[in-house]
Amino acid sequence: MRYIRPFDPWRARICSCPPKFNLNVYTGCGHGCVYCYASSFIKDFYNPRVKRNFLRVVEEDLRKIDERITIILSTSSDPYQPLERDLLYTRNFLELVVKFFYDKVNLMVVTKSSLVKRDLDILVDLPVVISLTITSKSVKRKLEPFTPSYHEMKEVAITLREHCIPLVIRIDPVIPFVNEREALDIFEELLDLADHFVVSTYKAKPDSLKRLVRTFPEYSEKLIELYYGGERIHGAYYLPKEERLRVLKPFFDIAIKRGKSLATCREALKVDYLSKSCDGTHLFCSSQVH
Repeated sequence: MRYIRPFDPWRARICSCPPKFNLNVYTGCGHGCVYCYASSFIKDFYNPRVKRNFLRVVEEDLRKIDERITIILSTSSDPYQPLERDLLYTRNFLELVVKFFYDKVNLMVVTKSSLVKRDLDILVDLPVVISLTITSKSVKRKLEPFTPSYHEMKEVAITLREHCIPLVIRIDPVIPFVNEREALDIFEELLDLADHFVVSTYKAKPDSLKRLVRTFPEYSEKLIELYYGGERIHGAYYLPKEERLRVLKPFFDIAIKRGKSLATCREALKVDYLSKSCDGTHLFCSSQVH
């Protein structure tokens, strides 16, 4: 298959995701997130573009599927980035699935955009889990320049809840000094809106770390010292192990106290997940999925 491919991030044991497939509707992304890891392996990443013969190729890919699979939209771009507002590639894909492939596909839609609400008329008819990435309030314009505000994304979460669509909220990445305190506040504020949470620390690539310290020069020395003094795992610089544990422990403490489903992503820590899957795909088994 050409565009729908098995999700196998760096063939890394560090990833505990259940088997699934990935489809990036667009190449590159227009959200402008300074921390994005995908810019390290996608050329001209911040100049997003369409995929040639997208819908035809995807339909061919779907026809090769002979069993029900989970497809994630998307791991290295956003299906609801600014291009989608006019081009409708994501919406056209959803229409294709609901018309011809409903019995073959579970969809996990990962987005930072309120544009996802536009397609509720289709999404409510699909076996779908929505994953919203929400990372900050006061520094959002610096971290994710072309994404909707925190309050807009909170309204999206409320709307999805009202439509009984299973919801994951990703608070990822959590970056020391930059959004660490706000990330915990967001987690507590949204605790009753999502069925599952994913919380993870920032993993630095050389290009993204340069952007980050350029954007937050007041923290540049501390961030460089922390990351280059930490661990290097599969080409990324991680916070030192004890620092990762320090950052993540308050989230787990709250989740345990409130009985909430919570996991981390690629942390390489021996931490018991408080969930049946790290990414939230266990929600497809929920009676909410129709």
